[in-house]
Amino acid sequence: MDFIIKRKTLISMLFIGLTLLGYVSYQRLQVELYPNAQLPTLIVQVTSALEVDPSYIETQAVIPIEGVVGTLEDIEKIESTVSSRNGTVIIYYNQGADLKYSYLKLQEKVNILSNTLPEEFMLNIIRIDLEQINSMFMDLQVRGTGGVDRVRNVSDKEIKPELENIDGIAGVEVYGGRESSIEVRLDEEACRANKISMNAVRSALASNGRDKVFTGSVYEGEKRLFVNVSAEYTDVAEIGNIIIKQDGPILLKDIAEIFFGVKDETSYSRVNGLDAVTISLVYDNQANLIDLSHKTLDVIDNLNASLKSAGIEIVVQNNNA
Repeated sequence: MDFIIKRKTLISMLFIGLTLLGYVSYQRLQVELYPNAQLPTLIVQVTSALEVDPSYIETQAVIPIEGVVGTLEDIEKIESTVSSRNGTVIIYYNQGADLKYSYLKLQEKVNILSNTLPEEFMLNIIRIDLEQINSMFMDLQVRGTGGVDRVRNVSDKEIKPELENIDGIAGVEVYGGRESSIEVRLDEEACRANKISMNAVRSALASNGRDKVFTGSVYEGEKRLFVNVSAEYTDVAEIGNIIIKQDGPILLKDIAEIFFGVKDETSYSRVNGLDAVTISLVYDNQANLIDLSHKTLDVIDNLNASLKSAGIEIVVQNNNA
C-alpha cells in the first residue's frame, strides 16, 4: 500500500495507459450481428421424374453417389435414404473442414457423375449450416420498364454476376419473371437415321453446358481464393456446333433446331399486388456483416448508375445489417 501511495504519478499513468489500451482495442473490434457457426454437412438429393422401385434408385443413383463421395477428403460418415421418387445422401464432414472447398469438390464430382446416370434422375446439392437461419441479410427489388421478364433477364445477366463477385456474398437468389433459355427441338427422323438417342444428346449438352468449372484454389497471403474457368456459350451458333456423334462428325445443328426462349416460371414475386423481381442476398459466415453491407450498397449504387439509361433501378427493401 505504501508503494502505491508514494508513487501516485506512476500508478495514475499505468491506469491511464490501460484505459487507453482498452479504448483502442474496443474501437478495433469487428461488429457481428450473429456469431459464426456452421454444421459440416452437405446433402446430395436425387429426384426421379418417374415413380420407380426404391431399389432402382438405390442401385442406379445412390450407390454411385456414395462411391464418388467416398473418394473425398475430411468425411466422417455418409448416410443414405431412398423412396419411390427420391434418394438422399447426407455427408457429414469432420469438424474444422473447409466446407466451401468441400462443396466445390463435391459439385465437381456430382457434375461428372450426372452425365452417366439414367436420364430420369436429377441431382442437386444442398448445403445445410446454421448460417442459413439468419443468413438472408439483404433483400432487393428490381424495377424497370418493358415487363417483368425483361427485368428478370437484366437481373440475371447484369445484376446477379456483380453481386456474386462481392467478397463475402455466399449466394444470390433471383425470384419472379421467367428466365431466358435456349431451346433445342430435336428432329426425330434425323435422330433415328443417325442412330442418336435422346440420352446421347442430353449427355452431350450436360458435359458442354457448364458455365464454370472448378479447377482448384490459390492463396493470397492468408486468404484462400477459389479458381473457376468460365466455359459459357455466348451464341446459339456455338451450341449448334456441339459434337453429338464422332462418326461424321454429327453436330447438334444437324439433328435439331436451336433458338432462344424462356423457361417456365418456377418462382413468383409480387409487391403491392404487382409482379416484380426480387433478389435475396446470403452472406458468408466468415464475412463481417457491417463491412459487407457497405460494400454491397456501393455496388448497388454503381449498378444503378450504369443501368439508369436502360430504365432499371435497384431498391433495397430490407437490410439486416
